[in-house]
Amino acid sequence: MAETLKRTETFTKSRSHWDVFLCKVPNLILINGTISYVEPTFINQPALLVNQITLPPYSQTLVDITCRIYNDKDLIFEPQPNHLSNCILIPHTLLNIRNHEAKVLMINPNRKNICDRCNEYFLSGNDLQIHLRTECYSNQIRKHIVESTKHIDNEKHRLAVQGILWRNKILFDPTPSIINIPPQTAIKTGDHPPIYSKQYSSSYEDQEIKVQKIQKLLERGQIEESTSPWPSSIVLVKKKDKTMIFCIDYRRLNAIIIKNTFPLPRIEEIFDQLSDAAYYTKFDFKSGYFQVPLSKEDWAKTAFSTRDNHYQFIVLPQGISNGPATFQRLINHILGPAGNTH
Repeated sequence: MAETLKRTETFTKSRSHWDVFLCKVPNLILINGTISYVEPTFINQPALLVNQITLPPYSQTLVDITCRIYNDKDLIFEPQPNHLSNCILIPHTLLNIRNHEAKVLMINPNRKNICDRCNEYFLSGNDLQIHLRTECYSNQIRKHIVESTKHIDNEKHRLAVQGILWRNKILFDPTPSIINIPPQTAIKTGDHPPIYSKQYSSSYEDQEIKVQKIQKLLERGQIEESTSPWPSSIVLVKKKDKTMIFCIDYRRLNAIIIKNTFPLPRIEEIFDQLSDAAYYTKFDFKSGYFQVPLSKEDWAKTAFSTRDNHYQFIVLPQGISNGPATFQRLINHILGPAGNTH
């Protein structure tokens, strides 16, 4: 009895360039339960990505590759272990090639983008970083870094600072998130009965702004519909740049909240620690309060009303008198001793 074993291929990839190792195995003949085996001959052939690809964090996609083989099917595809060093996973599979092209599954198990351009090589790691910054990373992050450093006149210094910011680009992640910590209690009112506040009158334009803001909060999972007896009023505050800030008037609620006396940093002490510094910068948490999960027993007390519905926060809202102390306690716990290093 004779069996024919299909050709075996192994693809390896170094950024945009892959090598194909083609192995032809002759017929196998079974004689008295033994197998005659002939050592295969390997033929090294190049393979390239057909198109530029960008793999988002924690994602997988089928990518097109091209090689010298014109047509074949049921080829055993075995990626070499060195893919792990490139932060890319490619599983074993059966490969079908049509007109010199095939598809391969690529997996990015990392929390950062991986970008590869077809037939492109990079002379240095610095060239690759420049390519990633201009082609792969979020436009919002790129714009933020450029805007934050455009006031630095010295080009050498500006590029050096931008390099630091790019290495820590995760700090500028615009994706809304909630810190993975136990929910925080911030609104203790004892046995006081619920407080009700009527809506303030507002123009049609302001009502539309409220609807848009509330829709964003709903999409981000920061509020939910409510039947709470503790509604407060919505106010829109105009900033210097003419944009409107969505706020809740919690003044009546704050009057009955049991105060959290956790100490806050003193600005004078911070300035004293920075007295010998040559460069100064600051980082502001992106909607920092909204990253803090709120204790479920406090949700109802954060309620607010619109002309059409009733909602409540499930994260720490802005405007609560205990918000700064609650947030500072959390930050001190996260930073530990590093919190006093400036």
